[in-house]
Amino acid sequence: MNAHEGNIKCTYQGRFYKAKESFESKNPRSQVFKKEDLAKYVNAWQEVFDGKKLVIGPHTVVRGGQKNFVQFVNFNLVRNPDNIYFEDTVAKMILFRSTERIYGVKPNAIGDMRYITVPYSIAWLGFKTENKLDLYKIWKHQSLSEDLKKFLRQIMENVEKFIREKAPGSLYGEWAKRKNVGMR
Repeated sequence: MNAHEGNIKCTYQGRFYKAKESFESKNPRSQVFKKEDLAKYVNAWQEVFDGKKLVIGPHTVVRGGQKNFVQFVNFNLVRNPDNIYFEDTVAKMILFRSTERIYGVKPNAIGDMRYITVPYSIAWLGFKTENKLDLYKIWKHQSLSEDLKKFLRQIMENVEKFIREKAPGSLYGEWAKRKNVGMR
């Protein structure tokens, strides 16, 4: 490699780095989510029925990313999303991720069933508020209110207790994948 090629390479790498840095400052990784995450955030919030059959709910979220995503595409995918759908979805992402943070990690976690407790708690909140939680307020502030955080913690403590009392043995995950858990 001659000196001229080295200068071109350095110039190219410098431009690429600046472009990458600019892109990442406008699009932070903390705001990126995968398709499976999208399905998790949306499906945890509101139950969907196909006739009388429950096809979307926290039980589908607990089943795992790919199975949940398939249900999302089949029953919950909006074909022509608009700005309101986008804002509501981002608010659901903020709600889900904040709820996971509130649940905590060991040794300071509420328990050891976060992957079950979080979606069931969010679903319960959606059901009890008739899905009328102010998602726009969450979107606008990009966070949850302190009162909502405290309420979510109480919900999760109760959901965790309910699951431990109702699930047979220690098969909490298998029990939570069923449709008829009956937390209402």
